Amino acid sequence: MDIIKFGIEKGLYPYMEHKKGNRVRYFTEELKQTGEFPPYLMKQLQREKLAKLLKHCAEQVPAYEYLNTPQILAEIEADPEKVLRERVPLLGKQQFKADPESYIARDFPRDKLIKNITGGSTSEPLNFYMSRYQVEHYEAARFRGLSWNGISYGSRSIMVWGNQYELSAQAQKKIALKDLLLKNRRMISCFGLHRDQMGEYVELLNSYRPEFLYGYSGGLAAFAQLLKDYGPEKIKVRLKAVLATSETLFDWQREIIKEVFGCPVLGEYGARDAGILSFSCPCGHSHITAENAYFEILDPVSYEPVEPGTPGILAVTDLNAEAQPRLRWLLGDTLVMEPEERSAELSRECGIPLPILRKVEGREDAILLATDGSLVHGDIISAAARDRIRIKQARFIQHTPMTATLMLSGDVDEALGKEFIDQIKLRLGADMQIELQIVDDIPPLPSGKQRYALREFDLKEIRT
Repeated sequence: MDIIKFGIEKGLYPYMEHKKGNRVRYFTEELKQTGEFPPYLMKQLQREKLAKLLKHCAEQVPAYEYLNTPQILAEIEADPEKVLRERVPLLGKQQFKADPESYIARDFPRDKLIKNITGGSTSEPLNFYMSRYQVEHYEAARFRGLSWNGISYGSRSIMVWGNQYELSAQAQKKIALKDLLLKNRRMISCFGLHRDQMGEYVELLNSYRPEFLYGYSGGLAAFAQLLKDYGPEKIKVRLKAVLATSETLFDWQREIIKEVFGCPVLGEYGARDAGILSFSCPCGHSHITAENAYFEILDPVSYEPVEPGTPGILAVTDLNAEAQPRLRWLLGDTLVMEPEERSAELSRECGIPLPILRKVEGREDAILLATDGSLVHGDIISAAARDRIRIKQARFIQHTPMTATLMLSGDVDEALGKEFIDQIKLRLGADMQIELQIVDDIPPLPSGKQRYALREFDLKEIRT
């Protein structure tokens, strides 16, 4: 019997509900029920929530107060989707950052605002606020998705993630203990995976016996590759699933993870500023969290809607936003949705009628190669940049195993650049040659994405 799992599910969550007013389990059960709605009922639920949100924005959010006219309010009542498309402009990060205060609802208590910050796939972090209601719905969406795969609130897991490597050893131990007792979770850092540590990792897997693994797509794939080289037959635990998140999960990554761990490989698509937007079912279909988010898939040039099955950029509206709503929020990701008929056909396989996301294109941080042969997740660059407020943008490009370029923009000088490089070398190796380029601006890549870390050579060729 897993004592910690029992304590979390029978003690911790009931306590949080009784003493703290936590409603994650309530919203999870609610999502399980609405997740069984046929498509016409789901669309009706979306329209009702969208109409409520638009009225709230019109009446309480300064940035959207132009909607607060008798004519537009009547239009919202009649056809909220049309009002969203025709009356509300798309919202990008630069426009939002120009006046974020104007998006905070006047009737929302300031002391209840929950501050958050992005920083995973763009080189310019974004500060924003959320409400507890939103956060609980985000968590509920994840737990519903996990429940499809036989995983519950207290299920034991190992997280392949970035650790707080700049913290003291004592502080890291404190975080690790909190994770273990409150989340039943251990962590393996993808900031420094190394083949010499595979014996320790296999021992952890076999002794801790997690129900599932969770982590960056690239980090999990790198971990699986190292385990494959070491000997996957040495892994004695049978996982229920491996859950990949935060980056695009490519087919080759899915295959190697599945080969090594012998279990379903799930994909979770989401963002800090949008929540859990889709989750994989046991059949491998990525179901949209339609109760929480309204999707628009648009042509990247004309911003007109594209046909389902055609790639387009995502504009998402969080239907549970109440503190700082951002309507038609451009995440910067390119998606492909399944057409309705095909979605209905696939849903018959799993019995989950929620809309299906076919593919997320172009979302990945690079896995970098340290000079000692270890694999280091590119999020070390974003973490270092976020810690230095004078840096506006950063991009690290690894050209070869021994050479790289670091581009920085903002209020940056040579001293700050050298400090940044010294920190990178702590992870990638003191003998790596890193050229510093201080620039006015770092333009997006051809894909339209800003990236912290890029690797220009094939790891497979170098590491064979």
